[in-house]
This record gives sequence, structure tokens and C-alpha cells, in this order.
Amino acid sequence: MLETTATPRRFARDRHPSRAFPVLGAVGVLGAVAAAWSGAVWEVAYLGSIGDPDRGYLLEAAGVAATTAAILLVSLLALRVLRAPAWLYLAPLAAAGHLVHVTVRTRAEAFGVPRRRFSSGTMDSGVFDAFMPHVWPLLVVAIAAAAVLVHGVVPGPRRRADRFGAARSGGARRAVLGAAVVLAAANGAVTWWGLLYFIWYRGDPADYQAALTAVLTTTAVLVGGGVAARSLGGGRTTDVLVVMGVLGQLVLAAVSLDGATAPADPDASGDFELLFSVQTPLLVPGSYPLLLVIVVAVVRAVLRGRSHPTPRRPQDP
Repeated sequence: MLETTATPRRFARDRHPSRAFPVLGAVGVLGAVAAAWSGAVWEVAYLGSIGDPDRGYLLEAAGVAATTAAILLVSLLALRVLRAPAWLYLAPLAAAGHLVHVTVRTRAEAFGVPRRRFSSGTMDSGVFDAFMPHVWPLLVVAIAAAAVLVHGVVPGPRRRADRFGAARSGGARRAVLGAAVVLAAANGAVTWWGLLYFIWYRGDPADYQAALTAVLTTTAVLVGGGVAARSLGGGRTTDVLVVMGVLGQLVLAAVSLDGATAPADPDASGDFELLFSVQTPLLVPGSYPLLLVIVVAVVRAVLRGRSHPTPRRPQDP
């Protein structure tokens, strides 16, 4: 009797997947769309305000707006895969439409002003500027949709899998996770050197502070990546690599501490920028694999939570 009353309810939820879309997910999507749109608008305004009106900067601003509009339109496919309710499509559509208008207006304005002597900006150069942290939440939505597709298309492992094949897949997984950790640790060292000794020039206190912040950011990525790697099947070797990477970053931080706390040079014109210092190690490609590991672990945890809901207590007839 209990089974006949519970089964139609389950099927009813399957027929209306939009009702099962979590409220927290809708808030996250709206926040991601707002972050991408506002970040693009801010970049366009900033590039348009540099010096006198310049064709290169305005074309770069148009490239930022066009690229962000394209990302917003791609997010519509992600929402389709995630079975989002219809009203949630309005936010990325409205944001993309506004940015298309900004692109057309800014590009027309660019060809009405001259190009300065040292200006070399184009719409292509604005593509890279568009992939700044303000669009990362929207990219996470796209990665989640891709994970859902893979989860639905690729069949799960057989219950009686070959032990040798399972061992080989586990070894390959640990090798990939270890390589991601090593690349992230090396990325922190490269970023530290680039901020402090770029073209063999010893930096001022602001550069030391930027280098110190960069290695601390890399340390946080390594710790988060270590936790994510452990949840994805990373073994003791991966844990050792994470510890070694963190110790290496702490050594670089200790080396930079004296320079970061030294008195400022009156002839130095550089100022410490916290956001730039945090973004730099995240934007250098060496950190991408471990960041992807973290995203995959988070998406996997969310999918497991949704696929294994807490069973309801059966009601008495």
C-alpha cells in the first residue's frame, strides 16, 4: 500500500523537473549572471576612460562586451541541461541583449576617434579580458551542465569490473591529480618570480607584497586542491605532493616577508593592489588543472547529494 502511494509522487516529480530545481541553484545562477554582466559593464567603462578617447581601448572594450554576451548565451544551453525553470532564462537573455547593444555602440564610437601612438588594442584582445573572475561563476554553471551530460551519457562501471582494469584507471587518476598539484606549485613559484624579479629587476616593497599575496593564494589553492583530490581518489602520493607544494610556497613567503615590510622607496611609484595580486596566480595557466579538479569535486558532491536524497519516513496508512 505504501509503495503504490509513493511511486506516483516520484513519477510526478520526474514529469516536472523544473519544480525540483533548487532555490539555492536559482539564486546562484542569478548571482553568476549579475556578476558577469556588471563586471563587463565596469571593464567597458574603465577601458573607455583611459586617457583621451582612443580607438584601441574602445575596440578592446567592445571585445569584452561581445565575449561576455556570448558566454551568457552559452549559459542558456547550460540552464537547459540543468532543467532550470523558464523564468530563469530571462536574466541571461536580458544581460546578453544589453551587452550586444554596448558592443555595437562602443565599436561605432571607436571608429569615430583616432588611434594613439602606442595603442594596439583590438576586439580580439578584449576576449582575454572578458575571462576575468567576474565570469568564473557562470563558467562553473557551464561545467556543471557538462558534468550532468557526461553523468547521463556515460554508463556507470560494472559491478564485476576487472581488478586489473580498475587498478590501471586508479593509477591514471592519481597520476593526473599529482600532475595538477605539481603544476599548481610550480605556477606559484613562477608567479612569485614574475612579480618580484621580472626582467631581473628587484622589486620595491609593493612588489614584495604582491609576491607574498600570490604565494599565499597559491597555498590556499593547493590546500583546496588537496581536499578535492582526496575526494576524487587521490592517494598518499598526492597528499605528499600537496604538503611539499605548500611548504615550498611558505618558503617563498618567508623570503618575501622582509622586503614586504621594508620602508617604501620614495622614488618607487608602484602601489600594492590586493585584487591584482590574488588574481595573478589564478590567471596563469599552470593553476588551471588544479582549479578544474576543485570544480569537478564540488560538482560531483552536488550531483551525489541530488541523486541520493534523504528518504522520507513512510506515513502510516
